[in-house]
Amino acid sequence: MNKKSPLKQIMIVTDLDGTLLDSKTYSFAEARPALERIRKNNIPLVLCSSKTRAELEVWRDRLENRHPFVVENGGGIFIPETAKEKPQKGEIVAAGNGKKTDDGKVIPLDVKVGDKVLFGKYAGTEIKIEGEEFLIMREDDILGVME
Repeated sequence: MNKKSPLKQIMIVTDLDGTLLDSKTYSFAEARPALERIRKNNIPLVLCSSKTRAELEVWRDRLENRHPFVVENGGGIFIPETAKEKPQKGEIVAAGNGKKTDDGKVIPLDVKVGDKVLFGKYAGTEIKIEGEEFLIMREDDILGVME
């Protein structure tokens, strides 16, 4: 079994001034090889700056960066539509009785076999039964039931 974990995703959070940008010329020429390697490896690059959103948007365009960014020293955190994770779709093929509480009572499930559901990218544990792959997950990992 292989449990997928969001903690395995590498992400870089960096300042602009004096880090990606030369503090005197505001050039990112020296950082270009590293930026290309980061982009090639699909590593999210989160820019963090004391600049305003408008100022940082200019640099994001120049750097071709579409990842979340932080402005005004944490005063604003922006997650562009292109950076948002899209939910996964699946169908319930089996379900248990529910969740057992500490006092032994069973809370029935809201989902049932045949329901089409949405869940997070890293939800569940992958298993293989007779060559077919399935995900085992808690009902809490289900984002919603599709109608």
